Amino acid sequence: MDKTAKRESSVALWSVFLDRNPEELRRLTAFLDEVEARRAANFHFELDRNRWIVARATLRILLGKATQSSPDKILISTTTEGKPYLVNPMASISFNLSHSRDHALIALADGAPVGVDIECYDRGNELETCIPEFCHPEECKHLSECVSADERNLLLIRMWCAKESYLKAIGAGFAISPLELLIKWRPDGNAVISRNGVPDTAFLIHFPKALLINDFCIAVSLSPDVACPSVKKLDI
Repeated sequence: MDKTAKRESSVALWSVFLDRNPEELRRLTAFLDEVEARRAANFHFELDRNRWIVARATLRILLGKATQSSPDKILISTTTEGKPYLVNPMASISFNLSHSRDHALIALADGAPVGVDIECYDRGNELETCIPEFCHPEECKHLSECVSADERNLLLIRMWCAKESYLKAIGAGFAISPLELLIKWRPDGNAVISRNGVPDTAFLIHFPKALLINDFCIAVSLSPDVACPSVKKLDI
């Protein structure tokens, strides 16, 4: 097996439908640890709580399969910046989770950093108020040049997903201001991030399509030598 094929096989992406019946929800809730159970209990709205439980439990199921462990025995911790990671001896497996409305996106990578984001396309109008705090001045210029509201919303969602996935991949969260980041689009449809004018060549941002969830934009940040796989639908 050549190096490219080997690297491609180390990354997997799954889309997950989050709205489940009460019986499935009870089964999945049992996989959460005490910290996750407390966090779930703090949600104000039942729908948000249930979707979060399904997303988190599904992540545990996938990590359990990858490490040949029981989902409820998986030990997950977080860095000081809030990036989740597996506690040793399973630290070589990195993962990332994002959810938007009734769908989640989960990535697992063996020996490679990964960051993902999923957003519903119709959030473009909601994100308009975030532009001054989120978009680089050059990106604001590109948005102002869009010929229609739909084109502007599409570009804004792609910018949002790109930066979110990148910040999650490097483990910084919003400790780094999105205003420092400038998205550079490539002819192949992918993107790279420049931070304070310096391109970060450690990551390439992909925008894979996913069957059955065409209403969502997906961004995946990976090392340039790691091929981005197709998104698979996961049934649990």
